[in-house]
Amino acid sequence: MAGPIDIVAVARGKWEKKFFSVLNSKEPGTGIATNANPQTYAATEAFIVIHNGENRTSGGTKSYILPDYVKFTMAVSGTAGQGFSIVWVEDTSNRWTSGGTSLTTLAANHYVDTYSGFTRVSTSAIIHVGDIASPAATSEAAVGTSQFRATVGAVMGFVGDEYTTVFGSTLPGSQPSSLQASKLFDRKMPVVLAPGSSLVGHLLIEAQTAASSYDVEVGWVEVKK
Repeated sequence: MAGPIDIVAVARGKWEKKFFSVLNSKEPGTGIATNANPQTYAATEAFIVIHNGENRTSGGTKSYILPDYVKFTMAVSGTAGQGFSIVWVEDTSNRWTSGGTSLTTLAANHYVDTYSGFTRVSTSAIIHVGDIASPAATSEAAVGTSQFRATVGAVMGFVGDEYTTVFGSTLPGSQPSSLQASKLFDRKMPVVLAPGSSLVGHLLIEAQTAASSYDVEVGWVEVKK
C-alpha cells in the first residue's frame, strides 16, 4: 500500500514538499477531553478534524495535505466505557463548526527556509481536537475504522495507552493487553486532502458516561503543485 512519501515520489521534481507535526502539549498528561458519552457514531460529533484551509477557487500553486499518522495517548480515564475505536471519514468541506482545542498555531514545520532567517513555513492544515460540533456531511467518503480495543467484553483503556493510525505507511505489529497500557497501531488507506477538504475522526467508546482525555500527536506531509 502506498504511503505519503510514495505518493509524492511518483511526481518527483514536480512537487514542493514539507513535513509537519503537532502536539497538543510538550508535557504528557495534559490531554484533551472527549465528549461525555461518545458511544455511537454521529456525523455531527467529532473528536478530530484536519482541514485543508486553502481556498480552492484561487489561482496559482495549491497545497495538498497527506496525513502520515495520528496518535492518541490516554491521559485521563473516563467513567465506565469499553473499547476504543476511531471512525475515519474524508469530506469535501470544513467539518469543524465549534468546540474542541485548536492545534493549528502549534504546528511545527521540519523544514526551515534559510533564505528568510530560518523562518518556519506556515501550514495549510487547520486542526481541532476535542468535543467538536461538526456540520452535517457534504460528500463524505469512508476511510475506515481503527478498532484498537474491542467493545464486546473489553477492558477499559489504560492511562498510557497509545492508539496510532497510520495512513498508508508501514507499521509494527501490536496486541492489546488486558493488564496494562499498550502501544496499538492500525493502518488505513492513504488520504490526500485537497484545498477545502477534511479528514474527520469520530471517537467511539462503548458505555462511557464521563469524559476521558487524550494527548494528541499528528504528523503529515504538505506538498505544493
